[in-house]
Amino acid sequence: MIRLILSLAMVFSAVNSSVAADRRSEVLKTEFATILAHVKAQKADGKIGDFMKFKKMGNYLLLWDLGPTADDYDLIRLYNEHDDGSPNFSVSYYRSKNIVEGRTVIRRFVGPDTLGWRNDTMDYETGEYLGMQGTEEPSMSASDRRILKDWNIELFD
Repeated sequence: MIRLILSLAMVFSAVNSSVAADRRSEVLKTEFATILAHVKAQKADGKIGDFMKFKKMGNYLLLWDLGPTADDYDLIRLYNEHDDGSPNFSVSYYRSKNIVEGRTVIRRFVGPDTLGWRNDTMDYETGEYLGMQGTEEPSMSASDRRILKDWNIELFD
């Protein structure tokens, strides 16, 4: 009886974990699609170097570099530079074939570039959630948290 209960608990845990991973993939794909559509509708305020276009969004920047074809890459970043000297904060979305060999993935990087960050990665073609690296809760100021709220960006448990 104990074996049966343990087996059922393991099956339930695996199913629950799979459902959570599927939900994470859907959230990442939806966030990326939403911000990509927003970027495509923008007229850039300018360029940073020859690399990224930018649009001033209040006290932060929306930056992007979209590949010329769907087989290339896309980079979209929300960037908040802090005046108080604390580490700059960004939310970056990468759609690329160069992150995980043999796969086109979406990777979302959240947090200061130097500390307290996390990233979540999913396979763009299959929808498989590939995992997370970094800290569960990145270092963020109140203005950083407002960016997440304004763009409906969800951090996972």
